Amino acid sequence: MTAEVASQRLSRIVFWGLMALLAWAPLPLGSNRPWSWSLLSLCTGVLLVIWALAALLDPRATRLTGKPLLVPAVLFGLVVLWGVLQTSPLMPDAWNNPLWAEAGRVLGPQVTATISVDSAVSLSGAIRLLAYGAIFWMAAQFGRDRNDARTILWCLVIISAAYAVYGLLVYSSGNQTILGYKKWVFPNDLTSTFVARAAYGVYAGLGLLTALALFVDYVARSASSSRERMSITGLIDSLPPAFYALVVACALLGTAMILSRSRGALAVTALGTLVMFAALLLRAGESRGRMALLLLAIGLGGLGLLEISGGQTLGRFLVGAGQETGREAIHATAWRAIEAAPFTGHGLDTFRQIVYQYRTEALVDSWYRIDKAHSVYLELMAELGSIAFAVLMAALAWIIGMIAFGLFRRRRDFLFPSVALGSAVLIGTHNLVDFSVQMPAIAATWSAMLGVGYAQSWGSKDAFGNRLAKNRDWGPRERC
Repeated sequence: MTAEVASQRLSRIVFWGLMALLAWAPLPLGSNRPWSWSLLSLCTGVLLVIWALAALLDPRATRLTGKPLLVPAVLFGLVVLWGVLQTSPLMPDAWNNPLWAEAGRVLGPQVTATISVDSAVSLSGAIRLLAYGAIFWMAAQFGRDRNDARTILWCLVIISAAYAVYGLLVYSSGNQTILGYKKWVFPNDLTSTFVARAAYGVYAGLGLLTALALFVDYVARSASSSRERMSITGLIDSLPPAFYALVVACALLGTAMILSRSRGALAVTALGTLVMFAALLLRAGESRGRMALLLLAIGLGGLGLLEISGGQTLGRFLVGAGQETGREAIHATAWRAIEAAPFTGHGLDTFRQIVYQYRTEALVDSWYRIDKAHSVYLELMAELGSIAFAVLMAALAWIIGMIAFGLFRRRRDFLFPSVALGSAVLIGTHNLVDFSVQMPAIAATWSAMLGVGYAQSWGSKDAFGNRLAKNRDWGPRERC
């Protein structure tokens, strides 16, 4: 077996291993348990090592390289490095959390002081963050191939639709269990294998966004390839069977998301869909009129589905209007924690340890355990410090900015940056006031979507990607 053949086989193992990992992640309660997110990180690391071996055997396995990945990789790497340094006893004493000095008075000099209030938790958070980066990296490598990119989107649709079917079956049978365990929260809402309705609503929203993008793409391609038949029946006859599978997937995912009764998930999915549709319409060219009619029809179908299944969700919008959500007091607590350590932070993933130290009077009598800031941005700023937080946001801004720029840079395949941009709006908006992206299954899925969109945002003859155009003879698939 030659090195080239071995590299190709290893690459396919990694590709399907990544798809299996994305399929597994939502199953154990969204992988939001220490054992499940540790397993997710371990498997991701193993896949990355195998991919590195494939690239070592044949450098052409690296489909996206150089400047397109340099900036986000360096910025993201600096954030992960800082997360690790927060657990190191070698940092200046003035940077260490003052709680360690108090612990030293009680426990003696054997206490090891660090910036983080819990080094083990912070190290676990850094490993998890690194795993999401690895998933983005691998999705970007495979996503350079349009066939692989489309396969990844199809896999995400199939996976999310399967979890929607499970959720609908449980819901229709009484909605009393999650994976055989008796439900302990949200007994009236569809949550599939997730615990929180908002988390599942966002996950279903990502699946719905992907299914809608493929749906529109199939119709647009069928219409452009059968212009001599302008009738509706001619268009329907030209549509492949996969189109009807997407119709079913959209109906399943839309119904499941609505029955989660998450107002936030419904609102941000609608916003993300509007942004994605606007991007697709912007690049529709001569078929913009037909595209507009198609998107209008999809919108009316969505309103019909909401009318049938979304009465209680809409009712929650009306009941909740003008009411306080309790997040204001938690956000105020997060700001107090930020002000206490504005540059060093308190340690990655330690908000649950510091919340009671900095809680406001409004939370003193709180009867429930608070372990999230209900704003990922505030929580990360409190944990990482303002500088590392700014670097992380810069990495995301670079990725999303290049995806948006790719809509105009690419002459074809703008489906991929469109769906990635829509997912960025969905996740970015929702996590202003919630923490859905802190569910490992959602973070892993979104990382894969961003990776595909980012890879497809660079043209084959782009000034930053000249090397990519030289590798057209590697492998059986057509490159972008």
